[in-house]
Amino acid sequence: MKFKIFLFSNFVLFHSLVQACGWWPTLEEYRFGLFSPFNAYHKEFYGLSFTSEYYQDRSNSFGIEHDRNLNIEEWQKLSGAEKKDIDFIIYQSDPSAFDRESEFNQRYSDNTFLKWLNQRPEYLEYFRAAKSTEVIYSIYMDPWEEDIRDDFEANGNLPRIVQMDAMPDENLKKRYAFLVIKEAFYMGNPEKTIMIYEHFFKGKTATSIIDYWAKYYSACHYLSLGKTEEAHLLFSEVFVHSADKRIAVLEKSSQEELSELLQKTINPVDKFNIRCLMAAKSPRLCTDLLVQIAAFDIHSPMTEFLFYREIAKYEDLIFTEKISGFPSFGSESRTNYYYVEKKGDPELEKKLIREELTQFLNLLIKIQRKNSSDYWKLALIHTEALAGKTEFTFEENQFYSNNSDNPLFLQMQITLWMTNSLTKNAGANEGLNKAVMIIDYINHHLELGQSSFIKDRILAWQFYIFHHKGMKAHAALTLNRLCNFSLYYPISEWTPAWGDYGKRYLMAEGTEETAKNMLLLLQSKNTSDKGLNFLLEEVRRNPVERMIMLDYTGSLMMRYGKYQSALNTWKEIPKPYWKNENYSYYLASDPFRVVPGDMHRSRNLKHPLSKPKIARELLRIEKDMHSTDSTKILRALKRKAAYAFNTTYYGNSWIMNKMSWSNYELMENNSFGINYYTCREADSLFQLYYLLSPQKEEKAFAAFMLARCEKNKWYFQHYHRGGETEDSFYYQKSKWVNVIRKHHENSAFAQSLYSSCWGREAYWKNFSQWIP
Repeated sequence: MKFKIFLFSNFVLFHSLVQACGWWPTLEEYRFGLFSPFNAYHKEFYGLSFTSEYYQDRSNSFGIEHDRNLNIEEWQKLSGAEKKDIDFIIYQSDPSAFDRESEFNQRYSDNTFLKWLNQRPEYLEYFRAAKSTEVIYSIYMDPWEEDIRDDFEANGNLPRIVQMDAMPDENLKKRYAFLVIKEAFYMGNPEKTIMIYEHFFKGKTATSIIDYWAKYYSACHYLSLGKTEEAHLLFSEVFVHSADKRIAVLEKSSQEELSELLQKTINPVDKFNIRCLMAAKSPRLCTDLLVQIAAFDIHSPMTEFLFYREIAKYEDLIFTEKISGFPSFGSESRTNYYYVEKKGDPELEKKLIREELTQFLNLLIKIQRKNSSDYWKLALIHTEALAGKTEFTFEENQFYSNNSDNPLFLQMQITLWMTNSLTKNAGANEGLNKAVMIIDYINHHLELGQSSFIKDRILAWQFYIFHHKGMKAHAALTLNRLCNFSLYYPISEWTPAWGDYGKRYLMAEGTEETAKNMLLLLQSKNTSDKGLNFLLEEVRRNPVERMIMLDYTGSLMMRYGKYQSALNTWKEIPKPYWKNENYSYYLASDPFRVVPGDMHRSRNLKHPLSKPKIARELLRIEKDMHSTDSTKILRALKRKAAYAFNTTYYGNSWIMNKMSWSNYELMENNSFGINYYTCREADSLFQLYYLLSPQKEEKAFAAFMLARCEKNKWYFQHYHRGGETEDSFYYQKSKWVNVIRKHHENSAFAQSLYSSCWGREAYWKNFSQWIP
């Protein structure tokens, strides 16, 4: 009986946490390092976690407050208080809370942790001191900025070494010592950091997450003093045990330094830590390192993570061979579309990869004999699939039943079917079709669909399938989407995009006619009907991903203002498609209404508009704009301007522009992409609305939106990480800010003309009355 995993799988992945403002790409955002090695700040670390952070513990990739949760658990074990109460006191209460102790106690009298603190005066005193140092934590610094610190005054509430030595409570002593280390670190005092570390932490067994935080700060200052061996030993230990410091640690050590340190190190635990850090940093296949890591501790979560990362590297090498313009992991002879002559022998490359894969597979077989956990069994089956050594009919036994809700099992199934289609002529299409069914399930699963990590992999898998089925147009579009990096994050200097992969792929792989027609669609300034119609014909001709591709084609037509064509295309999609949970989440904001500036908290609808409904409304608006009724014209103009603004990055319905709206990231080098970032269309429509509207308050509203568009254009052209340039421009140079001041000074829109990501709620709270 074949295993129908996609019918009854029910699983939840961690959501990808997004910081829309001030966001910078972490290593894990790039599933395939080979797509962008020429712009890699973290070049050496591409592919750090791939997707394996979902299959074990989130701490296997980066922190996501993992260490914070450990700290809460430590306090819970000590106090017996509820976790939520501990979390509130430590991480959510105001830093000055303990300065207003009586009021604080009265207000939160039910907090179980606060009650415990009041019964333990020595710990209450510690919290007063800890809270007084929180100003240091309020300064967020990226790893490369840790040497750029403001000057802080020493905190008079922190004890001296003699006072800490006299404390009978070891836990309290350690925590006070950490506060002193943290303060010394941010004050740029390496001598004091090292002195406190060596007195209270060095040579002692770690019993708390506090130990690893202290080791991290101390390692940074060892490094600044030129004591590299001490620093890298501590960094490697922190890497294994402190998830929240993991990416920062990767910034600090080079492979050469770690390799030299490994040769000098005798302690087996230190050797394990160093090898783990080396393996995590290495973009190449590293079976030799993994043999030694597994020999020391096969049960470590870090061991499991590094092994599955290696499996993901093989997937990358095997399934993305045709689309890379650059070397992948350990390879210098990848096919490319930059018109550069290939170097090396592709057949030799495949042979070397297979030999390495055989060694890795043998290692997994040995491990699985000693450790028969589900994790290692899945890892073995997955690797066997990559090596083409697994049968593809699953018996419904206990093992598969137990793992039916494991997302790793879904990934493994996709690998099995895709490998099957490569290695066996008979049933090749069946294998690809089964892979598509599982991909389709993941693609429409809400929890999975919100993860950029999984979406990147789905696009890569889809490209592979389209390419091998000879669907060049589909393959080029999918590749173009994938190489534009992200379905969720806006393009900025931190997330650059590349739009010519699809074109180059077609020139290298497609027929002349296919390339000609698709290039009409992909060319930066060409919105040819012929290109769109060709895409539509291709979609209709191929059943794979039919509804998704029809959806995508209609979205492209909408983007170019071809509303009737989009509506006709979407009529081919059954109505239930628009009711799935992805659409009800992403299209819940009304694109025809404006909540000025509240770009992160869209105005939700009880009944979300489907894309066909949006197209119909736009057609009605277009008709009303040619009416003889001035009221109709003004209403239609206002709604069309709102739609134009909302379908830019800065708009209130900004989520609509991402995954579920178009499945296609925007480029800055084409007309629509420029409009997306500069509000060009919205600006022209609001100017017309300002001129035609007879009501003064409506003119004030239009002027306000024009000021917002003007600000967006300035922000796009003069990107600055701080707000000073933007602030100065907005107050001194904006034409429409001056119009508001001069002609609408009594309007609510004149009260607050500047907003930022940090103060948006307060900034816009007075403007709800202006929602149309």
